[in-house]
Amino acid sequence: MRVRPFSPIGHPDFNEVVVHFTGRRSNSEEASRRLLLVVEGGAILATVPYGNDLGAACFTESTVRGVSWLIAQKHFVPYGIAFTKAFLFNNGGAPAIVVRGDEWRHVRNLPPELRARTIRLWPGATADFGEVLPSYLETRSEWLGEREWRVPADNGTPAIRFGTDEIAFLVVPDAGWVESNVRNLVKAGGKEAGRRLASVRWIALSSTGEIIANNGVKLSS
Repeated sequence: MRVRPFSPIGHPDFNEVVVHFTGRRSNSEEASRRLLLVVEGGAILATVPYGNDLGAACFTESTVRGVSWLIAQKHFVPYGIAFTKAFLFNNGGAPAIVVRGDEWRHVRNLPPELRARTIRLWPGATADFGEVLPSYLETRSEWLGEREWRVPADNGTPAIRFGTDEIAFLVVPDAGWVESNVRNLVKAGGKEAGRRLASVRWIALSSTGEIIANNGVKLSS
C-alpha cells in the first residue's frame, strides 16, 4: 500500500510541524542533556504518559504562539525537537484520542496501539452521599491545551528513528546552545556529530516563551 500525502490545510491556527519537548517540569540542565542525546542518537524513546499504562512518544502540534504559551505556563522548558506532521504520521504518529472521564472505563477494551494514544478529559467530580467514585471520575484531567500527537511504542524503546535531515528544527533556550554543544562535541572527538548538529535549524525561546532568535525557521503564527 502506498499512502498518499495529506492535502494542504490553510487554517490560520494550524501547524505543519509537531514538537517533542525533552523536559516538562524537570530542570533545564537535564532537559538540555536529553535533547543532545536525542539529536546524537537519532531516536526518541517512548515513556508512559500521565494517566496511561502504555508507552508512547508525545508531541504537541501547537503553533509558535501555542508553544510559547506552554513554555510560559511552565508546562515545558524550552528544549525540544520538531518534525513535520507528514514525517511523524509516516512513522506511526497520529493525534491523541481524547476520551471523556465517564467513558474512560471502556478504554481498557481498546487494542494496545489505540489505548496508548488515549487521554482522559474530565474536570473531576464530587461523590454524592454514600457514593464511591473511581479515580478516573473523581480526579481532574485537562490536557487539551497541549494539542497532543503520540507514537505508541514499548516503554524505553525507540518510538521513532530519524536522520539529521529529517529534523524540522530544534527548540533551544538561547542562540548559543547549538554553538556551544557543537564545540563540545568536536573537542570530545565527535567532529561528525558536531557537523550534524551545526546543520540543524533552530529557534530560541526564553523561559517565558518569547522568541529570542531564529536561524531561518519558517513558523506558523
